[in-house]
Amino acid sequence: MKIFLAFAVALVLVSCKNKPEKAWESHIETGYQRSLEMKTRSDLEELRIAIGNYMLNENKMPQASTIFELMRVLRPKYLSQPVFYDAWNRELTVVNSSSSHIEVISNGIDGIRGTRDDVAIKM
Repeated sequence: MKIFLAFAVALVLVSCKNKPEKAWESHIETGYQRSLEMKTRSDLEELRIAIGNYMLNENKMPQASTIFELMRVLRPKYLSQPVFYDAWNRELTVVNSSSSHIEVISNGIDGIRGTRDDVAIKM
């Protein structure tokens, strides 16, 4: 692992030959964004578990068209802390909510829905 980390840092430094301070800033920014993504994934996993518990106990999918409606259905019985926003402080989006499935999406780092950095749960 240490060798991989050293190689990654060296690669970043080489890519910014004459600007080592930029390479370091890029490395720090990448790590920070990765930690925000991991926090968002963790929050969405808690939400997925809460939805699953709701489905088991209520024998139906929670019905909601916004994250605020979903929180009204799940809290406090199935989810202790509300999850309204992703780690970038953007509102989570509920799409495709029906009697058979629900999807909650974070638009990810770029804030644009439908790009590869989106984080979502589907049930």
